[in-house]
Amino acid sequence: MESRDQVNFNLNQKIVFGGHAAPIYSLSFSNSKGQIFSASGDRIVTSWNLETGLNDSFSIKVDHTPYCIQFITEHQLLAIGLSNGSIHIIDVANKQEIRHLKLHEAAIFDIQIVDGKMFVTTSNSEISIWNLPDFTLIKAISLNSGKIRKVNFWNDQMILGCESGEIRIVDFKLFQETFRYQAHDSACNVAIKHPSKDIIISGGKDAHIRISDPNTREELYAFPAHQFAIYELKADLENNVLISVSRDKTIKIWDLKTFDLIQKIDHHHAGHNRSVNTMILDSENQLFFTAGDDQKIIGWNYSKTTS
Repeated sequence: MESRDQVNFNLNQKIVFGGHAAPIYSLSFSNSKGQIFSASGDRIVTSWNLETGLNDSFSIKVDHTPYCIQFITEHQLLAIGLSNGSIHIIDVANKQEIRHLKLHEAAIFDIQIVDGKMFVTTSNSEISIWNLPDFTLIKAISLNSGKIRKVNFWNDQMILGCESGEIRIVDFKLFQETFRYQAHDSACNVAIKHPSKDIIISGGKDAHIRISDPNTREELYAFPAHQFAIYELKADLENNVLISVSRDKTIKIWDLKTFDLIQKIDHHHAGHNRSVNTMILDSENQLFFTAGDDQKIIGWNYSKTTS
């Protein structure tokens, strides 16, 4: 591991708000820096004013549980993925549904927008890729590796953490798998590329963070990061931090170079008192939001310096 410098880290709770009547499963930034969207088990998808913490101008009821949402900034649309496999495309300004996509039968777990395309993953190992803004289907594939909770990207490749414990990397232009290896003994819930190195950081049901080299399929480093499943990882290279959230009710901040623990946030320190299910990060403004089973959304300001 790299040498350890003295770390000065500041984390401040910016805002706490909520109004959902069930666990919150997904958050998404809007086109306005003062607004985010949330989706909950109460089947409500809504927007929030980040200055007041109050429900903003957008709120809709859906017919099944929304597990993921993604704002499509270029087209001012909100994609909502449901537990029954449906995807609703909403014109946010007019509060109208413009498309209803029904390709999948299993729950939609992630929606991401890259290179003018929408990428969708499901609970039964399916991936679909859609062209924007007409939402024509480009490709649908099945990996037979169980639930794919998150998709992230490395140049033209999808990084997929699978319920089988595998990390699978698929070239989305050639539709060819380039790497496949067993990273976790149980489900891999999230896998991301290190922002400056050709290595993969993953978190799983085993509560470990694992760092691996996809070229050699070798594990470089692993450590028990939480007590229960890790649901999300975000990295900020500029401030040299890795942030993880977990079913164990905690948020943890790690040094991105050494993977030393910098700070733990739990309900004793103004954090969540139930499972933390989701996180979104605005690294440019040193800001992230977390939400979970306690029906709260918490905004955090942070900064990190090394002396």
